[in-house]
Amino acid sequence: MSADMPLRLQVLVCQNLRPSGDRPSCKGRGSDALADAMAAEIERRGLTLRLERVICMGKCDEGPTVKVAPGGAFYLGYGAENARDLIDKIAREHGLGTKTVSPPDMPPRSDR
Repeated sequence: MSADMPLRLQVLVCQNLRPSGDRPSCKGRGSDALADAMAAEIERRGLTLRLERVICMGKCDEGPTVKVAPGGAFYLGYGAENARDLIDKIAREHGLGTKTVSPPDMPPRSDR
């Protein structure tokens, strides 16, 4: 990666599933739906985040587990219904904005 290219943050969402059910797991607590909702929100806003589904980050007891990498905090216990709020928080904490989209060329106004 060149020095001119900004580092792209990753949002890691745990997808660990413990089939025995004797201990909680992120996927068992809805992390799949959370990842889907977060991905849709990231795309809707045009944020420069990459969502990655990962197997385990060792916090399933408090999950679903989300982590911003590199070096970001863990976000624990959010559900799909909270995806918008979680993306707001991540964007605010990491100084992210949306991509600028130029409007289509408009003909000159005749009332000027």
